[in-house]
Amino acid sequence: MDAQGMTANRGSLSDTVYEALHELITTGAFAENSRLPSENDLALEYKVSRPVLRQALSRLRNEGLVESRQGSGSFVSRRATGSISFGPLKDIQDVRKCMDFRRGIECEAAAQAAMHGTESSFAELHRTLQNLKAAKVGMQEGLEEDFAFHLAIAQATGNRFFVITIEAMKPQVLFSINLIRSLSSMSAARHRADSVQEHVQIYEAIAARDPEKARNTMSVALQKGIERVFGASGTQ
Repeated sequence: MDAQGMTANRGSLSDTVYEALHELITTGAFAENSRLPSENDLALEYKVSRPVLRQALSRLRNEGLVESRQGSGSFVSRRATGSISFGPLKDIQDVRKCMDFRRGIECEAAAQAAMHGTESSFAELHRTLQNLKAAKVGMQEGLEEDFAFHLAIAQATGNRFFVITIEAMKPQVLFSINLIRSLSSMSAARHRADSVQEHVQIYEAIAARDPEKARNTMSVALQKGIERVFGASGTQ
């Protein structure tokens, strides 16, 4: 094998380890502030060399998921939602500004997820979609499941800034989802069905690795939410 082939193989191995560790962190198997197993133990578990393992850990550190502590090893540092606070929504104009901000952030997040998502992050996104479907079929509001889907998109970008922003916006996102549902002129059953279909379309565009379609599909879904609250003119 030539040098280029060795480099590609090392990259592939580090990607595999990165995806495995990323999933363990995002699913909570490795809890926030918990210490990861030693580099030697991880290298043995995943049957890779320590240089390959360190490449995977470096990616996790760059994304803010892991931090190194002198003499103590690597620790999970994700879910720093307290680092940003948007505060409560003050009035209906504030709601509109928040929804416009979400549209800008989440459309780009969908595109980035389509470009940079891994197989494990797509699997997690699909899992949250199934949970959302189950909630809607069971005639539940599905607010938490809806938020989990949007957070999974942010996580699929591999960019911690999207993740931190969406996590910090959770109260505002839940409020706006509930407001859209309560103000919709549709029947509750029709609204649930339309919501599921919109999320399915977003997932399919991301899973197809089509960034433009992902961006546009997210834009259409969020714009529909704005129109349900403010009307087609965008004002109430």
